[in-house]
Amino acid sequence: MKLTVESAHPTIFNVITEDAS
Repeated sequence: MKLTVESAHPTIFNVITEDAS
């Protein structure tokens, strides 16, 4: 799971996607 700092404009969906990957 990536932290929000990894993306310039992270979203809840992106966080979930990263965690699921």
